[in-house]
This record gives sequence, C-alpha cells and structure tokens, in this order.
Amino acid sequence: MIKIILPGEALIDQFKNSDNSIIDKVGGAPLNVTFALSKFKELSPYFVGIIGNDKYANLIEDDFNKYHMSKKYLQNKDVKTTLAKVTLDNDGERSFTFERGADETLEFEDIDFDILVLTSATAMLGGSLGHSYDKYLEKALKQNKLIVFDPNYRNSLYFDTNEFAKKILPYIDKSNIIKLSSEEANIILRYKNLDSNDFSFFKNYSDKLIFITMGSKGVKIILHGRIYQVDSIKVNQIDSTGAGDAFLGYFLGYFISRFFPKSLKEIDSEIVLTIARKASIAAALTTTKTGSISAMPEIIEIEKIK
Repeated sequence: MIKIILPGEALIDQFKNSDNSIIDKVGGAPLNVTFALSKFKELSPYFVGIIGNDKYANLIEDDFNKYHMSKKYLQNKDVKTTLAKVTLDNDGERSFTFERGADETLEFEDIDFDILVLTSATAMLGGSLGHSYDKYLEKALKQNKLIVFDPNYRNSLYFDTNEFAKKILPYIDKSNIIKLSSEEANIILRYKNLDSNDFSFFKNYSDKLIFITMGSKGVKIILHGRIYQVDSIKVNQIDSTGAGDAFLGYFLGYFISRFFPKSLKEIDSEIVLTIARKASIAAALTTTKTGSISAMPEIIEIEKIK
C-alpha cells in the first residue's frame, strides 16, 4: 500500500439556509483530499491534524467512522474545533470567514510516508501548524519523496496578496505536482508584474506537473513545457465548496494508484489529460450538492461519464 500523509485542518463548514438555520458539513481541504484518496484501494491516505473536544469534533469523528478513514494521526485537544462560515452567491461560488481553533496547534510528528500532500488553507499563517508543514516538507525533500502542493488561498485569511505569493512560491519550487486556482495563479502573475491569465509563465516549471483550475471553464495543465486544456462538464452547480479538493484528490488517486513511483518524465501527456478529465468530472459532480466530503461522487459515477 502507498502511504500518503496530509497535514492540516479538519473543520466544520457552516452554511446558512434561506430560513437562517445553519447546516454543518465536515470539511477542510486536507481532510477532503484524504477522503477522495480513500476511494482508491491501492492507497493508504492519512489525515494528520487536530480537532477539539466539542460537538463539532464529534461530527468530524463521525465522518471518519462513517467513511472508514484512519484516525491514526487524528488528535483531540481541549481547544475549539476550527469553523469556516461559507457564503454562497447565486452561482454557487463560495467565500469563507474562519474561526480558527485546534488546527493551528498541530506539532510535527516524525511519520514515515511515501507521498506528502500539502493542501492546508491555514498553514501559511505560521504558528505551530506552519512550522510542522515546513518540517514535513523538509523531510520529504531529504528522502526524495513525491510532494504535492495546493495553497488553497482564502481572501479572508490573507490581506496582502504579494505576501501570500512570497510564501507559496518556495513551496511551488520544491513540489512535484501543484494545483492552483486561476485566482492563485493570477496572484503569482501580478506579484511577478506579468499579465493576468498569461499562464505561459508556468511553462518555466518544466520539471513539474501544474494544474490551474478554472471552475466551469475546466483546467489548464502545464507539463513538459506545454499547456493543455481539459474542459469540464455541464452541471447544475449548487455549491463549489470542495470542488478543487475533489479534482486534486481524484486525480492523485487515479494517477498514483496506476503510475507511482514513476517519475513525471516517464508519464505521457495523454495519460495525464485522460486522468485530468476524470478528475474534472469528479469536481463538477461535487458541486451539485452542498458540502465537500458528503458531496463527492463514487468512482463508478465518474466512470459512467465520458
């Protein structure tokens, strides 16, 4: 089994109904990706993080049990569980405000692993979680492990986009597979004083596989110094929360289970495009329901769509 660790936050996404009642959904990017990876029997994904000892922590643990995810590296502390209050616009696009809690208290644990997936939205804020993030990255680099990075920018957490760009660029430099939203890619382009949406800059990372996700417009793929496009499918989007995590999780699931430990140099671009199409379908289907983990499709649902 291929062991994958995903340090970061598990939290509760809170949605407000039209009658002002609150719906609580389990989420957090690292946990969402862990869940997607758990659908692939060849993989052993482990979420690494901290939740509280409150009713929200109970909801998170219930999902771990319900979906048979390992709790080996899930810890509880007497700190409130992190909350993300989600606002949806008329098109189902989401924005967040955070009430941080237990996630930021994560301390480094010397864990053996095959693949490191860094997708935390809060790790770049520093503190104990940020320090742990850096330590996991350092270990992966020393041991020549596959490193996956998704910065998961949240505008409510970072008021200076240039500071955000400065923080994430070293991670991009050190990672093998990177997923950026078009918003994140444009933050980098502005920081570099380049034109928005001119993604040709990312061709400079010729030794990496880079995805730039664009919601309903699909995904740009940069591989071997070339840019490719994979379109999404048409769906009735209700909530885009977790769509990017679904794309990354299902892509990695298909890709790693079939081709690990081959290097990116050995992988034909057509294979990547085929898998990215499946991941795009998974992401689109995730947007047709509210929430993240509970909205992600089964593999059989993805395979039915061509």
